[in-house]
Amino acid sequence: MRKLLSASAMLMVLALVAGCPPPTSRQGQGLVTLAKQQFDQQQYAQATQTLTGFLEKESRSGLAGEAYYLRGLCYRQMGPAREGEAERDLQEAVKMSREASVRGLANVALGHLCYETRPGHLEQAVGYYEAALKDLSKEPPLDAVLLRLGASLQRLGRWSEADPYLSRCYDEFPESSFARYARERFGARTWRLQFGAFSEMSRATRVAEQVRSAGMTADVQPVRQEGKVLYAVRSGSYGTHGQAEGAAGPARAVAADVTIVATPPGPPGN
Repeated sequence: MRKLLSASAMLMVLALVAGCPPPTSRQGQGLVTLAKQQFDQQQYAQATQTLTGFLEKESRSGLAGEAYYLRGLCYRQMGPAREGEAERDLQEAVKMSREASVRGLANVALGHLCYETRPGHLEQAVGYYEAALKDLSKEPPLDAVLLRLGASLQRLGRWSEADPYLSRCYDEFPESSFARYARERFGARTWRLQFGAFSEMSRATRVAEQVRSAGMTADVQPVRQEGKVLYAVRSGSYGTHGQAEGAAGPARAVAADVTIVATPPGPPGN
């Protein structure tokens, strides 16, 4: 007589026929839970080993997408040498997961990877962040995604496309720490060098004079930060972030803490 399939095996067959991932075993669920605990305790190498053991046996089960996502985060925490493995796991998480939240978070992590460590891959960062928006709920890390998406578009020179994301950031998350930066960037159309922002106008004026004495233009602008009015000393106006970076090198001979800021078009009079 032909041997009958067990109930668990039958469920797996039905899941495959229906195009659904097979259920995760109780042991597999335990391994993923353990890996989460290890991750929370910053035991990234141990969590990676636990997840690898799980994926070797249940790489197509319902929790596989979450396991790939979590292992990808572990690889990121383990340093630049593991970024390639992190990227592969996060991409696999996007493909494997049927959970919108996991897909969204995996795309967020991929976007952060490009934004933080690969400045030449901002187009990819934009793509990942835009994909994440389809799956994220209205809670963090959506605020960070909206800010970084706007900032990436500005660096790419796509100024007008950035504004809707920046406004969403401070409209939908007014108490978020990212809202301030989104509000400062909104409406920007050029890059400028900033030589500091000071609470006293007299100090800002002295710094501006020092910048001018070094042969550069300089002006003082009032800016609002965290409810306070500061006086920012700024110089130049550059169409691309790369041009601003090129000018920042010589400017740091005048002041070491020169930063590059996105501002509305055209500097005011000197």
